[in-house]
Order: sequence, then structure tokens, then C-alpha cells
Amino acid sequence: MLALLFADYKVSRVAAEIDTRNVASIHLVEALGFTRVAMAPNADFFKGTVSDEYRYDLVTPCKTKR
Repeated sequence: MLALLFADYKVSRVAAEIDTRNVASIHLVEALGFTRVAMAPNADFFKGTVSDEYRYDLVTPCKTKR
């Protein structure tokens, strides 16, 4: 899906906002090459508790010119 977005739709950046407690999703986006760029404290109130969120970005892969 990411390759399709970058190649066919000319998307330059994909972002993900993830609850800091969601370890599985954090591992997934990091495995896909996303980079953590920010942390938002008190970003959400869920099931009676306040949670922080990480923001991850994946930027269009650079292509070398020949």
C-alpha cells in the first residue's frame, strides 16, 4: 500500500499517530521505516485515562538520478 501511495498517487509523506502504550503498532510502523518525529502529551482521553501519542512520518523514498 505504501509503495502504491508513493509511486502511483505521488504522496510525499505518510503520517501515523499512535498511543504511546500501543507497542504492537509502534513496532509495526518502525519496521515499515517510519521515523518518530513528535510526542503529544495528553493527546487523548480513552477509557478513563489520559494518554500520550507519538507521531511517525514516512517520507517518499529518494531516487538517485543517473
